[in-house]
Amino acid sequence: MEIILNDLLRDIKLLDIDENAKIDSEKNFIIFGSNGLGKTTIYRNLKNKYPYFDYLDYEETKDLFKKNKSKIEISLGINKLEDLLAQKEKIAKDLSIQTFLKKKNITSKRRAKDISVELEKKYAEKEISKIELEEKEFKEIQKIDRYLEYVLPNFKSIQKINDISSELEVVDKNYLRQALLLLDKNMDNDASICPVCGSHVVNLKQLVHQRIEQLSQIRNECLNRFVEKYGSQLSNESISDEFLMIMDAVKNITEENLVNYFVVDGNVDTIKRINETLVKKDEISKEYNECLRKQTELFYSLIQQKDMYTDYLQDNFNATVDFDKTKKVVEIKLERNVDTYSTGEINLILFITKLFSFLGSEKELLIIDDPISSYDLVNQYHIVHHLCRIITNKGKHVIVFTHNPDVINVVNSQNQSGYSYFFFDKVNNTVIMNPLSKDMKSTGNVLAIDNLIKDTTFEANKYLSLTLKRNDKDPKDTLSSVLHYDNGFVTLGDEANDFKGCSNKFFVDYIEFNTYLKDLNTNDFEALCRAKVITLLSIRVWIEYKLATLSAVPLEDTYFKKVDKFFKNNQNVLKGYPNLKRDLLINKKVMLNQNCHVNSQVYPFYYALSVKTDDILKEIKEIKHAFEKNV
Repeated sequence: MEIILNDLLRDIKLLDIDENAKIDSEKNFIIFGSNGLGKTTIYRNLKNKYPYFDYLDYEETKDLFKKNKSKIEISLGINKLEDLLAQKEKIAKDLSIQTFLKKKNITSKRRAKDISVELEKKYAEKEISKIELEEKEFKEIQKIDRYLEYVLPNFKSIQKINDISSELEVVDKNYLRQALLLLDKNMDNDASICPVCGSHVVNLKQLVHQRIEQLSQIRNECLNRFVEKYGSQLSNESISDEFLMIMDAVKNITEENLVNYFVVDGNVDTIKRINETLVKKDEISKEYNECLRKQTELFYSLIQQKDMYTDYLQDNFNATVDFDKTKKVVEIKLERNVDTYSTGEINLILFITKLFSFLGSEKELLIIDDPISSYDLVNQYHIVHHLCRIITNKGKHVIVFTHNPDVINVVNSQNQSGYSYFFFDKVNNTVIMNPLSKDMKSTGNVLAIDNLIKDTTFEANKYLSLTLKRNDKDPKDTLSSVLHYDNGFVTLGDEANDFKGCSNKFFVDYIEFNTYLKDLNTNDFEALCRAKVITLLSIRVWIEYKLATLSAVPLEDTYFKKVDKFFKNNQNVLKGYPNLKRDLLINKKVMLNQNCHVNSQVYPFYYALSVKTDDILKEIKEIKHAFEKNV
């Protein structure tokens, strides 16, 4: 899944991101950039918008120690399982018969049995099943809705009346009773053949008597109970009609659906919701079971590679790591309370713990903010080693945001193909995000000044190469003269070999004629780095040039001595340049061109990488303004 950072930060007014800036959640990124580019804002917004990714946040992970200050327990895959379990519990509550009946003050099996044996069974089952009430049956129940409290306890008795005769509508007119009495009057006591159907029976008259008595008894009992319950509400004329209507309706109703109707108060929307919830229940159960299966798979996969993590914790913190195969839990026990460890040590423990948790979870992407910023070199290598190993797990990806260029260099030295490298910069007040070229990944140190000078046919590369070759301590070395301005322009001759024709005028003109503006206006990482380094070199030479042309006396050989001598001996000149201050010139912006070279260039080079393009432009504008004469 591609995440367009411009869309992610659309509501952040103070942060303008290039529309092409994006990250891919299915790839491994290391994104390098300086402070003030919105890295933390991007991280925070990713966390808010994509909670299903995993994040390493040291402050939040410290909560792991709250319950037990010497033990961390990681339940693998627990986040999603807990969510699914919570959904299952909510569904169980939504489908609970007891939840529905509680509103009717039915809170026990005994109370349910008083109303209906079928309701008692439902109460015992706890969960309501699918309700399949056809429209015809629903309408029949609606007819007798007001009499449900009577029909439910008498349902079986009413059914018996229906079983004795399918013509119950004539009960109140005595049609069936009269017919039976007529048969009784005209039959002999010893008759054994039915005058209606001709079947042989044993004492048919006695059987008819029994049926008459049974029908009368059940009918009278049901009718009496009906009159007792509703007699005060109905007229004498309507009692019989209402009773017959109940008898007729019950013919087309099952007791189960009658109970279901009673439970949901005949609400069609509730029935629909229950049936939909039952479908959802099956879906969540399947997902939950699949999650358990995946959790088990992840757990045993983690066990297979546990030595990579457990050895580190045991060797560095004397910790014990136990894998509970039943609970699928990893328990890390420290030898002492967490408050006795340094912040760096705690962060290391939390880092390893987070990797454990990530590997054992269903989450596929881990996003980390500055993983090695507070560690020494040894632990930086340990952490990067884990970052390289973790992405060898199928389906696991990592995105790292960092201010430290060493993250890229160390990762590349261990796994050149594992990560893609990107950089943040601010150009024309817009944050850009572009990839480092593939050619730069071929060396151990991706971010190194050497990588910018492979092709010396470019004039700028030739001057960059010169900065690495010069040696101020060698009196015979002439290369350094190009990187300063003393009392005039210098052009190297044949003795400079590959650097013949190089001149300090190149640096002066680079600033004087604003060549830097075009070179810094690029999204190409190599070209931009090269332009930054050349610009910072040029600033220094250009300042020396301006000081020399303004000074009445020759200046010293080093930059700092030049500045000191200028401000001591040119007070009259300074009156015409009110914005020209010593502190402005003695500044980190010119540190790249220091006296010791080659080995010491790594940090000045990192400075050039890290400083934002817009900040360089701002500094040049400030310095040029300082050398503007007050008219």
